[in-house]
Amino acid sequence: MTKTMYGVSIEEDVHTSAQQDGEGMAFILRKRNLVKNWHVAYHGTDKLNVDSIMEKGLALPGTLVDGKEIKVLHGSVGAKCAIFVSPSIEYSSHWVYTKPEKIGNEYLYCVLQVRVKPESFKEQGNTLWKGGWADTTIPFDTRFGAHQLEWVVTNPENIRVTGLMVKKEKVNPETSIKERFAKNKAVRDARQKEIGTAKGLWYWNCAPTGGSVLLRTGPWQPYSDSDTEKLETAYKSGQSHCYIGNLKTDVGTNAYWVDFSEMEQKRCDNLLLRRAVKRE
Repeated sequence: MTKTMYGVSIEEDVHTSAQQDGEGMAFILRKRNLVKNWHVAYHGTDKLNVDSIMEKGLALPGTLVDGKEIKVLHGSVGAKCAIFVSPSIEYSSHWVYTKPEKIGNEYLYCVLQVRVKPESFKEQGNTLWKGGWADTTIPFDTRFGAHQLEWVVTNPENIRVTGLMVKKEKVNPETSIKERFAKNKAVRDARQKEIGTAKGLWYWNCAPTGGSVLLRTGPWQPYSDSDTEKLETAYKSGQSHCYIGNLKTDVGTNAYWVDFSEMEQKRCDNLLLRRAVKRE
């Protein structure tokens, strides 16, 4: 399998305003790169649509682009008129969204990387029908919960295309999805068999930063009830990662996620800042 990324140069959003400094001299205040702090997401599409989207951006169904009306192609669960994206590039590359073309002995997939304005979208779960994913309680992408896979954007001003991702794969698209489902289901089933039905409690190593934060001997601090519920649900479902959000440690309040494969808590903005976690 081969993956390639092509970058896109975006014209900067620039707002100017005249102000007065202490000397009474006017100056221009410019705010540039307004999208650099927006969330990264992905949008799968037929390669025939790439040129138009790269030139004009993503548009809502019903919009006329080059004299052609944008149609609803894959249903409208969550909103009748919206742009659907995902934080998962794997989910966005599903064959139902990308319509991969076979060239020689390989299938070509196209996925657009986008930036989405914070708090401008609604989050919802996997909406694929059973022919596309047999059981939506099984994680499609183990880095995300089944309820986190789709973002619904109703205002095209809140989304910008920033890149084109191209994947080439020799496996038949439908076979690839069935293999992914079988693998993720096996992980979920094995984990549930291992831990049973008892509810686990989750703890993180609360030693001072720079100290023995990775030791499995502690000291330990329990997660809040809400974070424990989040972690337990993710772990039992077969996820490999779980985002827990803001957590207060001795260095302040920061966003963290938990890596179940290493049983470590990692800071989102610096993966070197890690702490051991445990379930019992």
